[in-house]
Amino acid sequence: MLKRKHGASYEAFLRERLIPVVGNICEPELGMDVDTANTIMNEVDVIIQSAANTAFDDRYDSLLEANVNGPQLLMRFAKRCNNLILFVHISTAFVNGEREGVIPEKPISMGENRRKNITSSMPQLDIAKEMNIAFKSITSASTDQLDTKIHSKKLGQERARLYGWFDAYQLTKAMGEMIINECKGDTPVLESSYKEPFPGWIQGYRVTDPVIISYGKGHLPAVLGDLEVKLDVIPVDMVVNTIIAATAKHGIRRRPGLDVYHSASAIVNPLRYYDVF
Repeated sequence: MLKRKHGASYEAFLRERLIPVVGNICEPELGMDVDTANTIMNEVDVIIQSAANTAFDDRYDSLLEANVNGPQLLMRFAKRCNNLILFVHISTAFVNGEREGVIPEKPISMGENRRKNITSSMPQLDIAKEMNIAFKSITSASTDQLDTKIHSKKLGQERARLYGWFDAYQLTKAMGEMIINECKGDTPVLESSYKEPFPGWIQGYRVTDPVIISYGKGHLPAVLGDLEVKLDVIPVDMVVNTIIAATAKHGIRRRPGLDVYHSASAIVNPLRYYDVF
């Protein structure tokens, strides 16, 4: 709509309003200098949090730092913003772990797991305990960096499986949701695009990107799996539109609470393996 409205001056319009700031959500004051932090706290009214470590097989401590501690620090910063009316947290469909079927649009409760079969003997997920386990394992591990990395990756995989997630990325993203006090927007995998910036656009090389690109170039002649399995992927521009719409709706309402939105396609417009490969 803005592009149609401003036409040839669209890019100039954006440059006047977009101000890039270098920072790091894992650091105090989000890695910004004091003046910049104070300016943002006095002027910003909406925060959209999409920063994350999306590597499925990274070190457990690194994933915890980016996907759990980072959002927590950002939320603390947000609470100090004088004019904030909305905090939007972008998550992933992978937080549902082993659960199958229709997933309700509601937040994950603190300590909840994602095992298919829950028993009374199941330990409750404790975020503080997980952080302690992860960082203790680093200090007690071998001084060899490669050994430490392998050990941390293995630990993350084990902890994720214990609670019903397939890898440490999914587990830590779920933990991030648990500690966000106000969340608007919960999205699944972002793959390719429908229209903007152009059809088929992909930036990065993660999740299913390697499979799509390798298959398209002929480097991957076949993909093994059940042809009836649904690929719950969604074009990134559709996700962005969902975020904008949800932000506009709840920014106007200004009602305290936590609302969750899924931007997914598996039920309404399923894409199966045999449609792709």
